[in-house]
Amino acid sequence: MIMNREHRLPNLILGGPGRTGTTSLFEYLLQVSQICGSQKKETNFFLGPLYGRPLSPVVDYARLFDRCKERDYRYVVESTPSYFLGGRKIAEAMSAVLGDFKIVFTLREPVERFISGYWHVKSKVLPGENMSIEEYLDRAIDMPIEKIREYNDISYAILGEGSYVDHLEQWYETVGPEAIHIIFYENMLSDIDDTLQGLLQWLELEVDDAITFPYTNKSISLRSSTLQKIAGMLNRAGEPFLRKNQRIKNIMGSLYYLINAKKERETCPSKVRKYLEGHYEVPNKRLSAFLRQNGITNLPQWIVNA
Repeated sequence: MIMNREHRLPNLILGGPGRTGTTSLFEYLLQVSQICGSQKKETNFFLGPLYGRPLSPVVDYARLFDRCKERDYRYVVESTPSYFLGGRKIAEAMSAVLGDFKIVFTLREPVERFISGYWHVKSKVLPGENMSIEEYLDRAIDMPIEKIREYNDISYAILGEGSYVDHLEQWYETVGPEAIHIIFYENMLSDIDDTLQGLLQWLELEVDDAITFPYTNKSISLRSSTLQKIAGMLNRAGEPFLRKNQRIKNIMGSLYYLINAKKERETCPSKVRKYLEGHYEVPNKRLSAFLRQNGITNLPQWIVNA
């Protein structure tokens, strides 16, 4: 949407949730000639209502898309994975600010996503803290969505966030099914070409076979937490440049993983996995019914078997 002659606001949102390939999807879309992205991937602009706070000035948000004024792009996009968690509160805030927009959600089998979330928190959010997955689960159990008061709380709200249907129902009711496109992480892994073709067709854009899909933001077990902190600082400081120079970003990322990723990491204890499977049994069944009722096909096996 054009805010005025000076600014542009996004009309395409990658809304998460996290640990489902949103970073790779964002970087793929930036290669499409008719799409322009925010200067940094995660603007977090609409998270205020999740904390019970007002939004920041919209003009500050618009500045993150200044480079998108250069051309008449079909879509202007940003990607903040935590938007999914906010449900109706964030959907209403988006509608008020953006008007008409499209939003993409990417769903992943919630047990595997929880485990990936643990490794992400341990390696990138709290590097150096010797937290076990059992401790992470305890923190997640003690962080229902209504207790979220700041950004760091979101890392522990992953348990409730994985009950996807609770949040999807609110998004569908608020913005309508025509504004929502759902991608499944497992389908991205098994047939990325078909997944991306479906997304571009929904956006009414042509498929460019020359564009490659980058796999980024992996969850790893660290060799050095100090190196991770330094890498994180450099990535945040250089993000505007790296977004414009994707090849350099990919090379730097590959070198980092080569240097600082352990070849093996501990497996998830069976008691944790069993708890998670039981926790998500009913929500997954409700999700399966909800998606079928809304005409969504090509479901991954974890939904088909729910």
